[in-house]
Amino acid sequence: MVMTDEIDLKNSLHHIILNLKTASSSYEPETFPGLFYKDDSGISYTLFGNGKIIITDLLIKN
Repeated sequence: MVMTDEIDLKNSLHHIILNLKTASSSYEPETFPGLFYKDDSGISYTLFGNGKIIITDLLIKN
C-alpha cells in the first residue's frame, strides 16, 4: 500500500537527516530532492522540502 500526505516541516531536510540513523536514511539533494528513510518495521518514507511525503511498504493486518 502507498500513502501520500503533506506535513508542516519545521526543519530543513538537511537538519532532519542529521538526526536520523544514517544506515536507514539517505539525502543527496544534488541527485534527488527527497529524503529517503526506512524504519525498523520496513515502512519507507520519501520526504520533500515542501512537506509532501510518500509512505510505501505499508501492510494492512486484519
